[in-house]
Amino acid sequence: MAPSNLHTLDNDVLCEILIACPDLAALRGLILTHPALYHAFNGRRRLIVRNVFRAHYNVTPQQRWKKWDIQNADELVGRLKSNNPTNNLAFREAFWPELERQLPSASSCKWAASLLACYIKSGLKDHALSFARRSMGICLDTSKPFGPEARAFARAVLRTYATEKLTHEGIELQKKTLGHINSRLPEHGKWAKQLITAYRNENDHEAILRLQLDIWELYKSTLPLEGSICLDWARLIICEYQQRGDDVAAMQFHEDVRTALDTTTAQYVAWSRQGIRMHKKAGRMAEALVVLEDVWHRLHPDSKVYRAWTAELNDMYEAFERRRDAIAICETVWTDSLRRTPSNTSQWRFRVRTAGYMLAKAYRRDQRLGDAGVVEAKCRELEDDPSVLSS
Repeated sequence: MAPSNLHTLDNDVLCEILIACPDLAALRGLILTHPALYHAFNGRRRLIVRNVFRAHYNVTPQQRWKKWDIQNADELVGRLKSNNPTNNLAFREAFWPELERQLPSASSCKWAASLLACYIKSGLKDHALSFARRSMGICLDTSKPFGPEARAFARAVLRTYATEKLTHEGIELQKKTLGHINSRLPEHGKWAKQLITAYRNENDHEAILRLQLDIWELYKSTLPLEGSICLDWARLIICEYQQRGDDVAAMQFHEDVRTALDTTTAQYVAWSRQGIRMHKKAGRMAEALVVLEDVWHRLHPDSKVYRAWTAELNDMYEAFERRRDAIAICETVWTDSLRRTPSNTSQWRFRVRTAGYMLAKAYRRDQRLGDAGVVEAKCRELEDDPSVLSS
């Protein structure tokens, strides 16, 4: 057929002629031979480039793709990078039917993220959205955990949804993606907190609390309870209750966490201290005293916080006019201090005197002035001669 007659052919025929090119170089040469071919190419550039590229590099459904095949394909597309975004999209699309079957593998998810970016850069928003939904759906339909590449693709899809203001689809994707992330990874907590932010933007406070409680139960069963992740999440739940004005639920949850902790750990003591403050703030002094007593009986006398807890418990007993109980704990501390063999004489003397003066104060409040005087005298003697108490 004479070149001068090409303009009489239908665009579909011209498109088939261009697709029949064996490689990209032949295609480039052919479209320059006649304006009709050039215009036909520009009208269906993406389809033509994709098919010629596939034929040139023998990309067929029968191929069994391996990791090195995908790496080579990625390098090839990188070398062929064009100034025309449609060409870059076509190069990526050429390999996609074979790679799609491997979702959510690392290489296929990485390719999917690049392909989605090409759709967006080409201005094909509807295609981008359709591709994002289909590919992400395939990933979510599997039971496989999401690695870094799959999570990166999910984030790219979320950005696409956000651009199109598809808020509810974005939230659903975040929920489903969270179920594919190992709860032991820090990334799990990040996704969960981002989902909470999404719920908060929608003013869905019930969903926030449900999610927080679900994550708490999950972390309790998979992570160390005394670890920072579990306890940070527990604090979030307490804050959520408080923001809702439900202080009773906040204190109850706090107590549930406290009693679940190992009583020999610093975390137990810290949570108990916080619980006491919460009870006092709410005017629940009796409940605060119960926690104080519980912790004090568990503390070792050598603990750095032992004296402070003793003093506070003593003051609480006085506030409740339980002077005999106040005297009892002061006598316990005093007696225990005397029995100890000092490894540091100065420190030991300081502790004994502190315990003695606290006991003397308790005696005086109970009008046991004679007993108070005896203890105070021994404390004064100890300042000059520590052997007086060991005799």
